[in-house]
Amino acid sequence: MREDTRSLWEQYHSEVEPWRRGRAILVTIGCGYLISQGLTAAGEIAVGSIEQLLTSSVGFVVFWFLFYFIWIGVHWIRWVMGAWSGAVGFCWVIWGFGANNIAMISFGAINLLIAAYFCLSPSVYFFAKRQREIVRWKEAVAAGVVCTLLLCSVAAALGGLWAVRNDQLADAIEFAEMAAEQIYVNANLDWAFSHVSQRSGQRDGRVRLERFFQITNQRLRSVEQISNSRGWVRLHFQFPFRFEWDAYVVCRAQSRDGPAELHFILWKPERNWEIDHMWWSYLALP
Repeated sequence: MREDTRSLWEQYHSEVEPWRRGRAILVTIGCGYLISQGLTAAGEIAVGSIEQLLTSSVGFVVFWFLFYFIWIGVHWIRWVMGAWSGAVGFCWVIWGFGANNIAMISFGAINLLIAAYFCLSPSVYFFAKRQREIVRWKEAVAAGVVCTLLLCSVAAALGGLWAVRNDQLADAIEFAEMAAEQIYVNANLDWAFSHVSQRSGQRDGRVRLERFFQITNQRLRSVEQISNSRGWVRLHFQFPFRFEWDAYVVCRAQSRDGPAELHFILWKPERNWEIDHMWWSYLALP
């Protein structure tokens, strides 16, 4: 009798039913995505990017919603997820080679491998086929309801944040226009210094501000007709329960030597906006 020369792993792998291997593959993919999403969420929380965290949460919920349908054996979802993973992996590999970034190349290669398993693996197909026979439709409906409620909750949070952000943007623009009036029209040094942020006022802030007023008076001279202000705001979360805003606002002004733009970087650590940085530049004449 010929002795079996295969390794223990080869013997085990050949004796495991295909659907069990498919289940192990999907569990491994799910755990990998769970770790990746957890690290992404932790990084966004660490830098205080609430808007990005909520946006990422939408993608997380959609992924697990689709992954559940793959788990219960809906074949066309497998192809959709596989095509998406393949497209993401291909793009990341190209970008990685372009930037000579090993991490990007590795991430892209992993996504290409996942795409191949989703679409081409016989083990995943056999597992999906078996799952269709044992999963009840009530479980699928319950999972769909839970994911829908989560998406609605995240969407509501994004809608509320969007409304608050618009209010803060209007407030920041109003403050920037008032600052432009006091600084560039009235040349009110005391007002400007009282509205400069604490971190900007460090390292001889008064002296630097006086120098700024001197240069502005020499080069920009008189300013009038401040209008057409625009900008953006961002929300940041600080531990334990503190929210801060920063904004960038540009005001258009008419000076004696032509049109100019007045730039403001603002910061709102508590209730009132403060000036973190400011500069001006002439606009090109038509």
